[in-house]
Amino acid sequence: MTRTPGVPTEVVATPSPGTSTLVPVASHPTQSTDSRSSSRAANDVNHFFPRRLKTDQRICIVCGPQYDALINKSEWPKNKTFSFGPTTATGNMRRHLEKWHSKAVEKISLERGWPIVLAGYKE
Repeated sequence: MTRTPGVPTEVVATPSPGTSTLVPVASHPTQSTDSRSSSRAANDVNHFFPRRLKTDQRICIVCGPQYDALINKSEWPKNKTFSFGPTTATGNMRRHLEKWHSKAVEKISLERGWPIVLAGYKE
Protein backbone atom coordinates (compact mmCIF):
# COMPACT_ATOMS: atom_id res chain seq x y z
CA MET A 1 0.00 0.00 0.00
CA THR A 2 1.35 3.43 -0.84
CA ARG A 3 1.04 6.40 1.49
CA THR A 4 -1.75 8.84 0.78
CA PRO A 5 -1.11 12.36 2.09
CA GLY A 6 -3.41 13.18 4.99
CA VAL A 7 -4.36 9.55 5.68
CA PRO A 8 -2.81 8.28 8.90
CA THR A 9 -1.25 4.83 8.58
CA GLU A 10 0.62 2.41 10.76
CA VAL A 11 2.99 -0.45 9.98
CA VAL A 12 1.41 -3.83 10.63
CA ALA A 13 3.24 -7.17 10.49
CA THR A 14 2.10 -9.56 7.78
CA PRO A 15 2.01 -13.39 7.90
CA SER A 16 5.26 -13.65 5.90
CA PRO A 17 8.30 -13.33 8.19
CA GLY A 18 10.25 -10.11 7.77
CA THR A 19 7.55 -8.23 5.89
CA SER A 20 5.13 -5.52 6.89
CA THR A 21 2.55 -3.32 5.27
CA LEU A 22 0.99 0.12 5.77
CA VAL A 23 -2.63 -0.03 6.86
CA PRO A 24 -4.93 3.03 7.09
CA VAL A 25 -5.44 3.61 10.81
CA ALA A 26 -9.25 3.81 10.60
CA SER A 27 -9.41 0.40 8.92
CA HIS A 28 -7.22 -1.28 11.52
CA PRO A 29 -9.41 -3.64 13.60
CA THR A 30 -8.26 -2.18 16.94
CA GLN A 31 -8.74 1.46 15.91
CA SER A 32 -11.97 3.30 16.62
CA THR A 33 -13.68 4.94 13.64
CA ASP A 34 -15.58 7.45 15.78
CA SER A 35 -14.56 10.90 14.50
CA ARG A 36 -14.11 12.38 17.98
CA SER A 37 -11.84 9.61 19.26
CA SER A 38 -9.89 8.82 16.10
CA SER A 39 -6.95 10.71 14.69
CA ARG A 40 -9.37 12.44 12.29
CA ALA A 41 -10.46 14.61 15.19
CA ALA A 42 -6.92 16.06 15.30
CA ASN A 43 -6.96 17.26 11.69
CA ASP A 44 -7.30 20.87 12.81
CA VAL A 45 -4.36 20.58 15.22
CA ASN A 46 -2.21 18.75 12.66
CA HIS A 47 -2.98 21.41 10.05
CA PHE A 48 -2.14 24.42 12.24
CA PHE A 49 0.70 22.69 14.13
CA PRO A 50 2.68 20.54 11.66
CA ARG A 51 5.62 18.62 13.15
CA ARG A 52 9.04 20.07 12.43
CA LEU A 53 11.21 17.37 10.88
CA LYS A 54 14.40 17.76 12.92
CA THR A 55 12.98 18.73 16.32
CA ASP A 56 9.42 17.38 16.19
CA GLN A 57 8.48 20.78 17.66
CA ARG A 58 4.92 21.94 16.85
CA ILE A 59 4.69 25.65 15.95
CA CYS A 60 1.47 27.40 14.97
CA ILE A 61 1.54 28.22 11.24
CA VAL A 62 -0.21 31.54 11.89
CA CYS A 63 1.67 32.75 14.97
CA GLY A 64 5.17 31.50 14.08
CA PRO A 65 5.62 33.78 11.06
CA GLN A 66 4.00 36.71 12.90
CA TYR A 67 6.46 36.30 15.78
CA ASP A 68 9.41 35.92 13.41
CA ALA A 69 8.42 39.17 11.65
CA LEU A 70 8.51 41.18 14.89
CA ILE A 71 11.59 43.31 15.31
CA ASN A 72 10.93 43.81 19.01
CA LYS A 73 9.99 40.35 20.35
CA SER A 74 8.89 41.87 23.67
CA GLU A 75 5.79 43.15 21.85
CA TRP A 76 4.49 39.58 21.61
CA PRO A 77 1.71 38.90 24.16
CA LYS A 78 3.17 36.91 27.05
CA ASN A 79 0.05 34.70 27.25
CA LYS A 80 0.21 33.73 23.55
CA THR A 81 2.18 30.46 23.52
CA PHE A 82 2.53 29.16 19.96
CA SER A 83 5.32 26.59 20.19
CA PHE A 84 4.72 23.17 21.73
CA GLY A 85 6.92 20.16 22.37
CA PRO A 86 6.49 16.81 20.63
CA THR A 87 4.72 15.20 23.59
CA THR A 88 2.21 18.02 24.14
CA ALA A 89 -1.39 16.81 24.09
CA THR A 90 -3.57 18.04 21.24
CA GLY A 91 -5.92 19.63 23.79
CA ASN A 92 -3.28 22.23 24.68
CA MET A 93 -2.78 23.16 21.03
CA ARG A 94 -6.55 23.15 20.46
CA ARG A 95 -6.96 25.65 23.34
CA HIS A 96 -4.52 27.92 21.48
CA LEU A 97 -6.63 27.55 18.34
CA GLU A 98 -9.86 28.25 20.27
CA LYS A 99 -8.44 31.38 21.85
CA TRP A 100 -6.56 32.89 18.91
CA HIS A 101 -7.74 31.30 15.63
CA SER A 102 -11.29 29.94 16.08
CA LYS A 103 -12.64 31.51 12.87
CA ALA A 104 -9.74 30.15 10.80
CA VAL A 105 -10.21 26.66 12.31
CA GLU A 106 -13.94 26.76 11.58
CA LYS A 107 -13.34 27.89 7.98
CA ILE A 108 -10.69 25.28 7.14
CA SER A 109 -12.62 22.50 8.89
CA LEU A 110 -15.80 23.25 6.95
CA GLU A 111 -13.87 23.48 3.66
CA ARG A 112 -12.18 20.11 4.23
CA GLY A 113 -15.08 18.27 5.86
CA TRP A 114 -13.32 17.84 9.21
CA PRO A 115 -15.25 17.64 12.48
CA ILE A 116 -15.14 20.94 14.38
CA VAL A 117 -14.14 20.00 17.90
CA LEU A 118 -13.56 23.45 19.39
CA ALA A 119 -15.17 23.67 22.83
CA GLY A 120 -17.06 26.89 22.10
CA TYR A 121 -18.25 25.94 18.61
CA LYS A 122 -21.99 26.02 17.99
CA GLU A 123 -23.47 24.91 14.67
